[in-house]
Amino acid sequence: MSRLKRKPASRNPDETASQRPGFPFWTRLQSHWKDILLQKIPPPPEPPLELFLRKGRLMLASPGAIYSMEEDYGSYVGAFRQLDQHFRPSRVLVLGFGLGSIPLILERLHGFKPEITGLECDSRIAALARHYLPADLLARTTLIVRDALDWVQQAEPYFDLIAVDLYVDTEVPAGCANPGFLRHLRRLTAPGGYLFLSRLNQESDEARQTFEQAFKKEFPDARQIKVGGNTIYFWRADSGNSGGQFRRAIPEGNSGG
Repeated sequence: MSRLKRKPASRNPDETASQRPGFPFWTRLQSHWKDILLQKIPPPPEPPLELFLRKGRLMLASPGAIYSMEEDYGSYVGAFRQLDQHFRPSRVLVLGFGLGSIPLILERLHGFKPEITGLECDSRIAALARHYLPADLLARTTLIVRDALDWVQQAEPYFDLIAVDLYVDTEVPAGCANPGFLRHLRRLTAPGGYLFLSRLNQESDEARQTFEQAFKKEFPDARQIKVGGNTIYFWRADSGNSGGQFRRAIPEGNSGG
């Protein structure tokens, strides 16, 4: 998730047109200079949501945040620059699936087509994902409508890549700082696999300190980077790439989204 005011860089509107829902050419073209409102999705549950076409891509937004932006979802575009060049995931877990930005980034920007398990607690968003996502992606995706914090307790390992993108508008659920939740994430990560967690830079000091205290205890050799308005925390199982020390944020640049 990212702050709503951030916009991705412009690209050719026809670059991946064959993979997108069938919007008229002029609608897609018009979306490069203004957002086109496609649908309003009222509560319950909160928050109210809106679906736009922005720069030729579907954007799902709450009042304060962008939930999905196809492969222009900048926080995870930047996050996945940390992947080893030889890394090839076969099973991916996405907690906070949205409209599938994370698997679309893996496919369109990295050429990966792994099996996807996606958790989305909001049935409204899950219905939109099933309607708009490309058929080939849906065919290899198991989309589960359930609270991710509960689901991980019974989940079976392993996943080569786990991406945690859990938000309600601009707030990260408090349970993401629960030591039990973090232990399950470690348990589910395959040897040599990656774990990524996203949080907003503008969250309260108290919420950040609570999370970092628990995260550093479970993942002392993790790292973090800043990407636009987000901080991405990431860890590689058995990597030992940071000498046993939790490293503070390294600016990744403002990639939008």
